[in-house]
Order: sequence, then structure tokens, then C-alpha cells
Amino acid sequence: MHTCSINKSRFENATMLLSGNTLRFKKCNDKIKLSKNQSKLMACLISDGNEKRNIINYIWGETDCKSKENSYSQLVFKTKQLFIKNGLPADLIMTIPNYGLCINKNYMEDKNTHHNHALKMLNDPGIYQ
Repeated sequence: MHTCSINKSRFENATMLLSGNTLRFKKCNDKIKLSKNQSKLMACLISDGNEKRNIINYIWGETDCKSKENSYSQLVFKTKQLFIKNGLPADLIMTIPNYGLCINKNYMEDKNTHHNHALKMLNDPGIYQ
């Protein structure tokens, strides 16, 4: 179980950089301004903290409350809508039923990766033997 115990204001993975409330996509250098809670949500997802309970506890604290479940759902919905508004795919953040969320890795890969793998296979003499 991974927890979101994040104390920095800058998070990065291979394709995204979160600095303060600004999320930047490295491939296209697009920047999106996030709310405080959207930044916390993305910090969790970038650092692979994707279990629903851990995300809720990180953003709103550890006291159990039904309104936090509603706030979580609303935050995820608004974040997805913000991404769509900025030309990103609707399923960039994916819901994992009965678990939490994750960033869709299909959109995080280098677009040329599949093409490069195909070229390597075509250029590999061992593949034809």
C-alpha cells in the first residue's frame, strides 16, 4: 500500500512536471493551472499514490466523513473536465473500480515508442529465422 506523504511543491515523472499549482506536460510543453486540491490530487498520482482512501486522507485529512467521498468524486470530475477543456483526453485519469485512480499510461508514453519498437523488430535479423 502506497501512501501520499508528500511535502514538496515540485513533482515529476517521465512526462509531467507539477510545480506549485502548475502542471506541465513535457512533450508538448502545455501548462495547466490547477486548484490547490487538484494539485494535491496530481501530486499523489504522479508519485504513484493512487489508492482512494490515501488520496482523500492526503487532501482532506484523516477523519472519516461521507462528504469527503462526495468531495473526492467532484474533484476527480472537475479535474477531468479541466483536462478536456485544455485538449487532453477524457481518460487521462482513469478510475480503478473499488480501488482509486491512476494516470493512463497510454498517454504518457512517447508517441514514437511503438513505431521505434516496430522498426527494431523489422531490423532484427533474428526475427526472420
